[in-house]
Amino acid sequence: MALIIWARLSRDPDQGRRSMLVESQMKTVFLFDGIDLIDCTPPARRIFEELPPGKSDFERFSRSFGTRYPGLPDHSALEQEGFHAEFAARHAEDPSHLIFDVWGGYMRVTLTDHDPSAEYGVDDISLAHQGAELSTLRGVANEAPYLIWQTAAHGGIDWANEAYLQQGQRLGVTDSITWPPLPIFEPEDLPTPPERKRLAFKPEVGEPVWFDIAAAEHGDATLFFATPAEAVMRAEATQKDFVQTLTKTFAHLSIGLAIFDKKRQLALFNPALLDIMQLPIDFLSQRPTLQRFMDRLREEKLMAEPKDYQAWRKQMSQLEAQAQSGTYCETWPLPGGLTLRVTGRPHPDGAIAFLFEDISAELALTRRFHSQIAIGREVVDTMDEAVAVFSELGSLTFTNQAYRTLWDCDPESSVMDHNLPHAAAIWRDKAAPGPELDALIAAGQRRGHSGDWTGTAEMMDGRTLLCRVTRLSGGSVLVGFKASAPLVSVAEQLARRRRGTSDKLRHDLAEAS
Repeated sequence: MALIIWARLSRDPDQGRRSMLVESQMKTVFLFDGIDLIDCTPPARRIFEELPPGKSDFERFSRSFGTRYPGLPDHSALEQEGFHAEFAARHAEDPSHLIFDVWGGYMRVTLTDHDPSAEYGVDDISLAHQGAELSTLRGVANEAPYLIWQTAAHGGIDWANEAYLQQGQRLGVTDSITWPPLPIFEPEDLPTPPERKRLAFKPEVGEPVWFDIAAAEHGDATLFFATPAEAVMRAEATQKDFVQTLTKTFAHLSIGLAIFDKKRQLALFNPALLDIMQLPIDFLSQRPTLQRFMDRLREEKLMAEPKDYQAWRKQMSQLEAQAQSGTYCETWPLPGGLTLRVTGRPHPDGAIAFLFEDISAELALTRRFHSQIAIGREVVDTMDEAVAVFSELGSLTFTNQAYRTLWDCDPESSVMDHNLPHAAAIWRDKAAPGPELDALIAAGQRRGHSGDWTGTAEMMDGRTLLCRVTRLSGGSVLVGFKASAPLVSVAEQLARRRRGTSDKLRHDLAEAS
């Protein structure tokens, strides 16, 4: 037979193709040239006309028959001369096979029964195909994890899947023997197509069991699909409690809060926003956009009036971009003495939140503290006594004008970190050496002692200094100097300095020996 076909194809491919089909007109045979169906028998044509459309004839064929016969080859098999393969149906109750043969660039596909001597007609093939499809659909319905049932026109159940029957048994409504099964839900409570509804089965004992039910028309009958809603109900309850908790928390905040969703509409605000911004509740309830919200603030003079409106618009766009990245934080001084600290923060799902904090009292308190500190410094600067204050760690924290004049230094204007050893070096340079000066420095360096110290020292110019060391709160130390003696000549200053140096040298040599 193959030699006859090869001979025909070599003489006249078209004549050979027609001869191949004439030999089996009662068979179901498809003939492809590449991806194009070039001929087929009448039974095959009737089947092909019922197939859904595709990009090509071969794709249309393989996609439709692929679910019934797994493992079908693709069009690359057309390039394999002499290719032959047979594919059985997926389901055991379907005895049909697909046989592929490639000769001279043509592919012949034959749909046949397992017994080659018994070929199916088109009605038998369609019946087998429908049986396979019915088996697939029955398996899908019974394996579905949600309840599916169908009610007839009279309202009774005429079909239900396995999940419905098992759920009815768990709820004590029906059993595995009774048919038709009793309804889990009251028929009058069920939705009408295409509605959806959440219903609860209320047992005699225990909590209600909730389901989300959808309805669809199916001829004269109605199909219902029910999915368990317990997890959804718990999630919604948790979300509701969480929102209520946040709402109560926000309601007691003294900071105004405005949250804008990803569409930049006002989604949430708290009462403090009304108190601080004095905006009408009906305006905020309309869920204005962020731009409209800012325009209203400008109209109500709740932000600085811009000189250039276009520049202000650009600034508002930058405000939104900075809030999205969490970097926006500015202070808005407003007319009437009100000052706001405005902070922008990103929120999940593209939302942004703005916090409006009234810091007017805080700024007023800060200004008052600064004023009191400035007055205190001015008062101390009028004192005759030279005063220096050192922290618990020995850092110089404060000096008055008399100290800076006495020791001819200004530590507060220096970039260096001055401490007690630096100050002691200045004192030794400008004061005459002596045990009193050493005792003064030692008293200032002692830590953890509450006792104060007083004594005298002499300056190089002949002035006598009344010195004191006083412990302050927090471990700080105050060192005070008050000059009480007249000045001496420069020559005497140099002589005193030489004597002090000689005395110190003799003292050091004596200790070394």
